[in-house]
Amino acid sequence: MKTYGILCFVLALFMILTPLLSLDYSSFSLSNVKSTFQKENDREDEEKLLDEKSDSVKIKSAASGNVATASTKEYIIGCVAAEMPATYSTEALKAQAVCARTFTYGQMKNDTYARYGANLDDSIAYQAYHATTSYEVTDQAVADTAGMVMTYKGKLADCYYYSTSPGYSENLEVWNAASPGYLLAENHTREKTKDLSSDKAFHKFITAKADAYDENSPYFRWTATLSAKLGMDETYGKLKKLKVNKRSTSGYVLSLTMVFEKGERTIEKENEIRYALGKYLLDLDLADGTNKHRASSVPSACFEIKSQKKGTIVLTGGGFGHGIGMSQYGADAMGKEGKKWQEILGFYFKDVTFTNVFDLDT
Repeated sequence: MKTYGILCFVLALFMILTPLLSLDYSSFSLSNVKSTFQKENDREDEEKLLDEKSDSVKIKSAASGNVATASTKEYIIGCVAAEMPATYSTEALKAQAVCARTFTYGQMKNDTYARYGANLDDSIAYQAYHATTSYEVTDQAVADTAGMVMTYKGKLADCYYYSTSPGYSENLEVWNAASPGYLLAENHTREKTKDLSSDKAFHKFITAKADAYDENSPYFRWTATLSAKLGMDETYGKLKKLKVNKRSTSGYVLSLTMVFEKGERTIEKENEIRYALGKYLLDLDLADGTNKHRASSVPSACFEIKSQKKGTIVLTGGGFGHGIGMSQYGADAMGKEGKKWQEILGFYFKDVTFTNVFDLDT
């Protein structure tokens, strides 16, 4: 009986071990186990780092004036979703995330908005922000670049971006400000003229066949029709004509005189020029055939006066935005060509480095 019991035990043990011995253990090792656990631990450490060290950011509503608080991670997710279409290339979205994070931490380090009890507002004057909007691809872009910011000589870079380049980047000259070494005015088209400050050189550039990352954007080239009938200056009366006084090396208008019935007014910043002309903007015709009636501003200060007669002024120009830093449309095109986010940002910001924000000296 005892012998029978031993035989039964051996038989049962054999039945258990036989299937296990037939398994393929070639892909199993202690190193794989360690690697799996290490990845999980690294992920937990990264999330812990972001949770523990990310400051909250205070955002003033441009519409209501109310101030809301969000974690920097939540804010950057909302910025990327608001600033760049989710259909853009993955690497462009990552570049946008790094830009947004760099700008955010830069604002948190200064006190220019402190009088409002905030770090910035949710308008395009700072960064567009939608607290309730996010997409899986934009969330992932923020996660994949967690903590990464752009620096120049060990300090956070001033990170600017805009919609569409006309083929020539701009620097802070358009705002009458000194420009740092990483923000350069550069021609990115086959028309390699370096100085577009003369009307003749600019005309050749703006009418030449394009070969640029942004060339397929509807805003790459546009025509704006202004009508004097749409506005009346309280001091000077009806608009008669425009005069371009000065252009930047990139061809952007730096000084514009508006001639009225009763006097003149000179404007010398690109954003002020764009919105001053927007008051008279009747139609905006884009490169893809789209017409925008009564847009709020001229797309950019990169334009020439094509004609002006009988109260109608026609401008031809290119680009959408101030032209400083990264072109979002261009970033998308570069991403679709296979460029990584570091290459994209390196193209628009010269000699910058990429650093984890938590490694910077505060």
